[in-house]
Amino acid sequence: MSSRAELLAQRTDWMRQGTQRFQRELDALKDADFGAPSALEGWSRSHVVAHVVGNARALVNLMTWARTGVETRMYADAAQRAAEIESGATLAPERLRLEFEQSRLELDDAFAAMPGEAWGAEVITAQGRKVEATFVPWMRSREVWVHAVDIGPTASFEEFPSAFVEALIDESSTMFSGRDDCPSVTIEYDGRRRQLGAAGGPTVTGPPSAVLAWLLGRSRDGLATADGPTAIPQLPRWL
Repeated sequence: MSSRAELLAQRTDWMRQGTQRFQRELDALKDADFGAPSALEGWSRSHVVAHVVGNARALVNLMTWARTGVETRMYADAAQRAAEIESGATLAPERLRLEFEQSRLELDDAFAAMPGEAWGAEVITAQGRKVEATFVPWMRSREVWVHAVDIGPTASFEEFPSAFVEALIDESSTMFSGRDDCPSVTIEYDGRRRQLGAAGGPTVTGPPSAVLAWLLGRSRDGLATADGPTAIPQLPRWL
């Protein structure tokens, strides 16, 4: 396989595994659980599910753009995205389950409709970043794996595929390194060392899954510094 084909295959596999994991968490929820707080501050589990539904349909837009060449943005603007999440969060649990399944099928169909050459087309993410269409299954992988933990109750970062964890640590730490609002901190895990922000600051150590959970703003559990857990800095919002 070519490099692009290998990358696409790996990202698609992560996406499918993550979708299945999210589905298992969704199936485990009782209807009464949907209105309870998620791991994301200010969002109920219904908000998270509504967001994952909307994300699938937004990524269908990018697939349409890549396939047809007609610019089709993920969202009209941030206000549209926020309004759709708030509206979706008011739906009954039965309807949200149905919407998740329908949006998953729509995204699968959009992938299936892609001719091989279209995977090299450029599209633009909601953050304004130009990416190749092969990046889209990676975008979906992040959503379903991480938000499976957010809706709980059993999913955890420890069960993420190791290569996926490494790729997401690499992406998020690189993202933070280029931001002025990121505190100075060094992270160490599995013999690797990365600097966030300017040189200096505490050194945070821990297993990869714990480092990732912290980078994504979910948890500081399992991490350590020479000055104790209170020295672990608060990072800015990931995305």
